[in-house]
Amino acid sequence: MIKKLIFSIILTTAISNAVVESEIQPTMVTKVKNLTTILNNKSDSEEVRKLKVVLLSEDIFDYKIMARISLGKFWKKLPKEQKNVFVSKFKTKLQDSYYDKIKMYTNQKITFFPIEKTKKNRIVLKSILKGDADDYKITYKFYKQKKKDNWLIYDINLVGISILKSYRNQYVTYLKTHNFNELIDSM
Repeated sequence: MIKKLIFSIILTTAISNAVVESEIQPTMVTKVKNLTTILNNKSDSEEVRKLKVVLLSEDIFDYKIMARISLGKFWKKLPKEQKNVFVSKFKTKLQDSYYDKIKMYTNQKITFFPIEKTKKNRIVLKSILKGDADDYKITYKFYKQKKKDNWLIYDINLVGISILKSYRNQYVTYLKTHNFNELIDSM
């Protein structure tokens, strides 16, 4: 059952993995709508819902860039093998965190605004999650891949706080008193 599910979702996301500039906003609206459907399907187990969410969002995030940014200056000092290990661990950590946050979604209304091109190769997509008591601003930051017309998320701001800046602050502080292997073990 899970193998068939993985295969079908991989096939679906593989077909749609290139997001061109004009499709950023409609793609995100569709992805959020699909995430909502997944989260509201209580006939699936928690494990299956998480797997569906992770696979649905897999093609829109650039985990390697996100990992590099989150390590800051320490990234350059690492050999390729350690970079690969960190990217893998960071990706899992980010996916777990992303799922933990969105699974709290309880049918609030999400409004997306038109994209804003902040630089030639940078776009932000702002949205508001309307909660019962408060509204929450969510900004998705995209960059354009070199030599491609493909846009990927490299950071998300939740209520004005950059996810990557938060991780970078944690990792830089941790690496002042611990080594890289200890950081990997702590993830």
